[in-house]
Amino acid sequence: MGVLKIPTVNGKDNEKALAVFLRGFLKECGVSAVVQDIDSRHANVVGVLEGKSKETVIWNGHLDTVPYGKMGEWKTDPSVPSKKNGCINARGASDMKSGLAAMAYVLGR
Repeated sequence: MGVLKIPTVNGKDNEKALAVFLRGFLKECGVSAVVQDIDSRHANVVGVLEGKSKETVIWNGHLDTVPYGKMGEWKTDPSVPSKKNGCINARGASDMKSGLAAMAYVLGR
């Protein structure tokens, strides 16, 4: 749930922190990874696995989330990931941080 612990609300938070976190995870798994700075708060993370095929596969996702909306409508704090009844609740859990986590996990295997 590490990706969910890093707030990346569009226009407000530091998305670069998530890029650095993902780069660290990929490097720990032996994947060549770099952070491409866009500005002081925005960045991309690029992981590369060399293969035997001449074909190239690109996976792309975004690091930002939409704002929390009306805080009173959340049953849990959206900035703190929680697990209940087999579900993970936090801003970004379904868009797009779950996808980022899945991609990083598969690349690291």
